[in-house]
Amino acid sequence: MNLRGGNISVSELMKNSEARAIFAREFPGVIGSPAFNLAQGMSLNQVLGMVKGMAPAGKIDSVLSQLKAL
Repeated sequence: MNLRGGNISVSELMKNSEARAIFAREFPGVIGSPAFNLAQGMSLNQVLGMVKGMAPAGKIDSVLSQLKAL
C-alpha cells in the first residue's frame, strides 16, 4: 500500500479491509473509540506524532511495515 510518505488519511486507510484488520489486531479496542473517530480526517503522520510515546516504537514500526506490504 502506498502510504504517500505518511500523508494518507486515516479514513482512507480504514476503507481498506486489510489495513483495518491490521489496526484491529494490533490496537484492539481503538477502532470505534471517540479518539479514533476524531482521527479520521488526520494524516497517518499526524496520528503517529500524537501517539508517540503511548505505543512502543517497535509496534508502530511493525504496523507501518505491514501496511506498506499491502
